[in-house]
Amino acid sequence: MNSNNITKYNTSLYNAAINGDWEKAKEIFDADPRTKFAALDQRGMTCLHVSIKVSRSIGFVQQFVETMVSGDELANLRTGCGSTPLHIAAEVGNTVAADIMCRKMPRLPYIQDYNEDFPVHTAAKNEHAAILRLLIGITTEEEPYQNKGGLRLISDTIHAQFFGIAFSLVEKHPYLATLHDPTIGSALSTIAGKESVISRNPASRFISCSFFDGSIHIAHHAVICATKIGNHEIVEMIIEAFPNAIYSSYMESSPRSIFHLAVLNRCEEVFKLLYHMNGHKFVYSDVVDNSGNNLLHMAAKLAPSHKLNQISGAALKMQREIQWYLLVEKLVARSSKIQINNKGKTPKMVFTEEHKNLEEEGAKWMKETSQNCTVVASLIATFMFSCAFMVPGGNDGNTGLPIFYRQRMFFVYALFLFLSLLASTYALINFLSILISLFFNIKKPG
Repeated sequence: MNSNNITKYNTSLYNAAINGDWEKAKEIFDADPRTKFAALDQRGMTCLHVSIKVSRSIGFVQQFVETMVSGDELANLRTGCGSTPLHIAAEVGNTVAADIMCRKMPRLPYIQDYNEDFPVHTAAKNEHAAILRLLIGITTEEEPYQNKGGLRLISDTIHAQFFGIAFSLVEKHPYLATLHDPTIGSALSTIAGKESVISRNPASRFISCSFFDGSIHIAHHAVICATKIGNHEIVEMIIEAFPNAIYSSYMESSPRSIFHLAVLNRCEEVFKLLYHMNGHKFVYSDVVDNSGNNLLHMAAKLAPSHKLNQISGAALKMQREIQWYLLVEKLVARSSKIQINNKGKTPKMVFTEEHKNLEEEGAKWMKETSQNCTVVASLIATFMFSCAFMVPGGNDGNTGLPIFYRQRMFFVYALFLFLSLLASTYALINFLSILISLFFNIKKPG
């Protein structure tokens, strides 16, 4: 059979696989058995891969698996990246197809793709809980759960927020909680690094599992991850379980503590938590890093952009930075306020230098905002003033008094008119004072 016929069959077979047309596919298989194993697209997917991915007809998958291939042939169906049909089922969450194939070939869950991923890894990575539970249940041998692969599995499961599945994995394979890799971290550090709200229960269960084998370094790494994003609940739980974690340093070549990290990243809740823990508040207040920066130098640095962007308006950002500096300043020793770093700069000098651009932007923002508000306040004050002379119903021609001045509603009208005029005039004076005053009158560190 020439190549043109094979191409024609491949196109027809691809359409049959997509549409779940088993009768059409069977005709093609009978005409040329090679098409069962032919690649139908650029990814190298066979008709079984395609049918599983589309998931329109489970009957197509069942017929193919039960009548067209042996168990070994099923295991040898690979895409260009080495994915078996079970990898594709795990990728798209096709639980029924996975169950059919694993009954046909029980060794299928133990075949890796060219990225060294087992199907259970693929299911976790693509966040499909049902098929992940299925594959964990039938993947009973240790190989998929060992070393870096096992760590990736537990980390991906936690990232998907399948905490029940993650803890069941740790119960079956306790060493997963003690695995650590410089690029992936650990199960506990994955939980600690999540910004979304996590209940204390799953976190505390992982914390208890992480220390059974003396894996103290996991606690240090996890508390650093939690401090970086301001996850004060995880920080508190880790330190309660392992008090020495409060001495964690996030740079091996520098004595920066999690106090410094909390200050630098503006993690207010973590900083307050650490400060109010008895016996620890002054441990690192006078410690400097390799650049000679103490805790107040850290507070003087410009906040990370993701923190600043939470506040609108340059002036309000500047105000928040000043408030943070003054808060930390109250909690350090007096000598720290005038201490110089390796560049010969005090914390106040660092603050001025780091916030120079923000200060200028704040001044510009304040003036522009005040100008716009001054125009609005002027219009309101003008309107209220004119209303004072154009009362409802007009004035009595003989006495000159308002016609309705004896009525109670007229008194209410006059009262609110007076209050509106007073408020608009007060606002106008305030905005004008901002325009003619210096922005730098705001209390700055010093």
